[in-house]
Amino acid sequence: MNDYSLIMGANSADGNGNVTIYATYRDIQGITQDNRENSACALAGSPDNWRCSGSATIPDGLWLAGNNAWVHDGAEFINYDGRVYNYAPLNYFQRPDTRTTLGGFAKYYVNEHAEFFAEVGYMKDHSLAQIAQSGSFFLDVNFNCSNPLLSEDQYQTMCADRGYGADDSFSATFAKRNVEGGPRYADLQHISHRLVAGVRGEISRDWTYDVSFNAGDVAYSEVYQNDLSNTAIKRALDIVADPETGEAVCRSALEGLDPSCVPWNVFQPNGINDEQLAYLTLPLYAKGETQLREFNAYTVGDLSMSDIKSPWAYMGPSVLFGYTHRSEALRYEPDSAFQSGDGAGQGGPSVPVNGDLSVDEIYTEIQIPLVTDASFADTMILDLGYRYSDYSTGIDTDTYKVALGWDVTDTFKLRTSFQSAVRHANIRELFQPQGLNLFDMAEDPCAGSNPTASFEACANTGVTAEQYGSIFDNPAGQYNYMQGGNPNLDAETSETKAIGFVWRPHLDNDFDISVDYFDIDVENAVGIVDPIFSLDQCLATGDATYCDLINRNDNGSIWQGAEGYITATNVNIGYLRRTGVDINSNYIVRLNDMGRLKFNLVGTYFMNFDELPQPGSDLIECAGIWGGSCGSPNPEWQHNLRSTWVTPWDMTLSMNWRYLGGVDHISSDFDLGAENYVDLTAQFSVLAGGQINVGVNNLLDNDAPLVPNQLGDNGNTFPSFYDALGRYFFAGFEYRF
Repeated sequence: MNDYSLIMGANSADGNGNVTIYATYRDIQGITQDNRENSACALAGSPDNWRCSGSATIPDGLWLAGNNAWVHDGAEFINYDGRVYNYAPLNYFQRPDTRTTLGGFAKYYVNEHAEFFAEVGYMKDHSLAQIAQSGSFFLDVNFNCSNPLLSEDQYQTMCADRGYGADDSFSATFAKRNVEGGPRYADLQHISHRLVAGVRGEISRDWTYDVSFNAGDVAYSEVYQNDLSNTAIKRALDIVADPETGEAVCRSALEGLDPSCVPWNVFQPNGINDEQLAYLTLPLYAKGETQLREFNAYTVGDLSMSDIKSPWAYMGPSVLFGYTHRSEALRYEPDSAFQSGDGAGQGGPSVPVNGDLSVDEIYTEIQIPLVTDASFADTMILDLGYRYSDYSTGIDTDTYKVALGWDVTDTFKLRTSFQSAVRHANIRELFQPQGLNLFDMAEDPCAGSNPTASFEACANTGVTAEQYGSIFDNPAGQYNYMQGGNPNLDAETSETKAIGFVWRPHLDNDFDISVDYFDIDVENAVGIVDPIFSLDQCLATGDATYCDLINRNDNGSIWQGAEGYITATNVNIGYLRRTGVDINSNYIVRLNDMGRLKFNLVGTYFMNFDELPQPGSDLIECAGIWGGSCGSPNPEWQHNLRSTWVTPWDMTLSMNWRYLGGVDHISSDFDLGAENYVDLTAQFSVLAGGQINVGVNNLLDNDAPLVPNQLGDNGNTFPSFYDALGRYFFAGFEYRF
């Protein structure tokens, strides 16, 4: 990664004005999973018996008809032997990305009553998202026994042995990875603009004001390359003989429906050529935009000179009154190929979105000194706050807080707070485009020749007696779910309680520690009902609340094509609860003429990390747990402990110990142990105003814990939580003049 930045500024001749401008450029190189040994293969099994797994959409081609499954072997069809395609190597761990930003800040002081200020910003980001090749992902197609590309063995296996003659045709399901073409990739670009302008100053000796306007927009564009067209696949496999020449042609071309159709010769070894791929390939385009317009005005007053004050304090209250109007818009415009769902690797249609949300808010905050210089308190301060919000959706919300800070002495402080908040769904939660995505699951309990769930349970999910025992499961452990926004979301409500202390003993101010307990309850929380949870509950109870979310296609599948999926769009779930303790401590050891050592510990211990997916359902306890509805690891304890040596030689050395506690799997013995990472950083002052920064993250090159690919986020692990890329060196230079 390369990262460059430049900041410069200037003052006006009269000293009342200042302008600061900046520019940055960042270039991140892509890292595919084949660059790391632990991620080059989609893993299955267990630590003592790992094996390479993958997708049943294989390069050889796989046919399903009735209860039979055949794979291409040269010019023959043989029974499917369980082979899979390792899709991992082409997937990105780290996407290539370039980002450019430009901007500036300006202010001009007219007098104590008016200081004008402004901000401008521009950002352009360009990135590529790459995954394995497209293909025919178990698409239902018309199989013609008269196809002249069929060998005698293929005709015998697929047609004659099943009672079909040369003039017959039937529906079959076909899967093939397009390894002859390149990987799929989305060319993504975001361009944003931001403008802030305002004025602030004094109204009187005791009152100030601030009025500003904020306008911003982000333009989005996507060009999706190397996908295939479902329509083209169906037409290119519906192959008949030209009555005049006897050559293989598309039925759609012969009938004039699609004269450009070229037969996809998956039947003969090395039969695929560039002309066929050009016909099958489908580029897709989409663009979108988000907009923000915000007006904000507030005034702050110091009432110390008034008669409104506590009898035990000599300072009066400070008050704030404000008003905000904010409007947001989200637009998403996919092309016809996206909207129709014709992209073979898209999972389903992407629908256009045109959503707007606005809110008017009034708010106030009051800080009241209750006690000053008393025998039982150096100070005691009460903070109050209230916000009323009126949304364009017809929802009104009230939020308030009460906080008390009690400095018992100059070394010991107690603090406590209570906050009741009502949060309206944001514009993405309301209007995010709905479409199919993938979730990982060990198996479909109703699939395979010997399903793990009974027929009675599977019938709850939509499995018929004919389908039971013959549903083809996904070897990659990937299944479809419907994601997206919900404009009918209610507001979520939360209550947050906290109590803690700060202790600074008289040790030359070289030690302090703060400990805070928190208890957060969120009811009617905006989220999704985990698709695995929905499936499990439907199997166990037959409750329509969950069973109505299960959509199986004509083959009983929840992963083949766009008709099989589990609905998991945004809804108001039961509630979330988080309780725990935050710890922050600093300690300095003075080394006389050798400088000083500084230690900083920041840690969190979770007592509860709970979720109730639906009212009346079982509580899911996720503290110290991972997997299933708990998702990525949720350790009970994690911390950063940084040790810094500030030397007397214009050099600072620092070591950071990152600790992530161990977690147990929610339903199996696939537990993950604690992880420890050590980072080193060194800063050197050079020249006059120069500084060199060098360091290494994950010094010991500690590997991320491995999990089966179908249970992890990416690359057989959780790269957003663990260090998946290994040891990372960095260096930088900064110069001020």
